[in-house]
Amino acid sequence: EPSEEQRGAEPEVLEELAQLNEKYERRFGFAFVVFVNGRTRAELLPVLRERLGRTREEELETGLRALCAIARDRWTRTT
Repeated sequence: EPSEEQRGAEPEVLEELAQLNEKYERRFGFAFVVFVNGRTRAELLPVLRERLGRTREEELETGLRALCAIARDRWTRTT
């Protein structure tokens, strides 16, 4: 079952997210990773836009930190 932030969004938001995700993957060579933490898809747009301006090294570090935060959150919800 999708979480609240994974359900629904305005078509324009979904389209922009798809375009920005594609641009991100072309630029950095890996998928955009962010700890959503209850934010809507629309709230993620400025995050993704800002992160497109970073270096690959900065994004690797940010992505790894996000993965750790996601894993930590999931772990604490299951224990």
